[in-house]
Amino acid sequence: MSWEIEEGTVGGSIDSDGNYTAPATPGRYHVVATSVADPTKRAEATAEVFPVEALAPRFAYSTNSASGDVSIFSVNPENGALAQIGSIPAGRDPYPIGVDPTGRFVYAGNFASNDISIYAIDPTTGNLTARGSAPTGAGIYSINFDPSGRFAYSANENAADDVWIYRIDPESGVLTVLGTADAGISSVSVAIDPLGRFAYVANYSTNNVSMYRVDSESGLLTRLGEIAAGRAPISVAVHPSGAFVYVSHYDSDDIWSFRVDPATGRLTRSGVVPAGGQAFSIAVDPSGRFAYVANSATNDISIYRIDPESGTLSPLGAIRGGAGPRSITIDRSGRFVYVANLNSNNLSIFSIDQTTGLLTPFGQVAAGRQPRSVRVTTGPNLP
Repeated sequence: MSWEIEEGTVGGSIDSDGNYTAPATPGRYHVVATSVADPTKRAEATAEVFPVEALAPRFAYSTNSASGDVSIFSVNPENGALAQIGSIPAGRDPYPIGVDPTGRFVYAGNFASNDISIYAIDPTTGNLTARGSAPTGAGIYSINFDPSGRFAYSANENAADDVWIYRIDPESGVLTVLGTADAGISSVSVAIDPLGRFAYVANYSTNNVSMYRVDSESGLLTRLGEIAAGRAPISVAVHPSGAFVYVSHYDSDDIWSFRVDPATGRLTRSGVVPAGGQAFSIAVDPSGRFAYVANSATNDISIYRIDPESGTLSPLGAIRGGAGPRSITIDRSGRFVYVANLNSNNLSIFSIDQTTGLLTPFGQVAAGRQPRSVRVTTGPNLP
């Protein structure tokens, strides 16, 4: 596989393994991968670089499974503080929430009604307007998107076809089912690499991770097989470089790191580090220097430094969170961490030390009953 950037050096740099480094100048750039064996086979991914001020968080959303709704918050871009501005009904028992890469649409996966509620974001207020729903498999547990914002994917804990694939209407945000892909048993988390080439799914009951190649034109997935994981893998995250994958484990209370083969997308295990009790959700900061894990039994957040060469994790300690933290997310500026606490019905807010990666608590804000998932967005006004 050979790699190039259509815009040349002004568009950044890319090494022989496909690891892309963005330029300092904002803009849209195109990374092209070409098969050496057959130069007629090529794939292209779009990378958008934004000015720092455009990455400031503006809105946040949480799904609340017991109250059956989505809480809506405004975000203070200076300190990350949240202020609730309302809520909107969802389906039955909403679990995952996702915001598409353009920041225009919100999706809430309803675990009990087996569908996805679709909303449009008001670019001024952050309020949501319902846009209907789309079917999904039984027990939706995770939703994610390809970086272009054209396709969405759901992992479904109780479905026969565990991963559902959708096309996103660019005007309305409405989802159209394109197909499904098999995975292991109890698929609970799906992640897409930053260039949209590969997808990974954590299979809770079969203790492994499914690997896929993503068709850049159709969004469909080609299954590459599985790799063993720890006990009860429950969350998977891809490093911003696309070179590493991390998986948290609910039963073995640890984090496994993997190297990504840049040509095939297959994983090779590279390390294991301990986490807290019932490590539930993992997130990597946008700079790729730090990772954070919400531990639902010990009510804390584990903090790690990421080695830039190997991708392995070094524990930096933990900080107290709310009761039963289930979801963790980081805003696009990489300055704030947000955690949904299932048992205390609130969201925790932390600021990130940009040098050490350590967290400073900024307080908590009430959400609905049993918040399961939280996401933060810059909103629809990005260039």
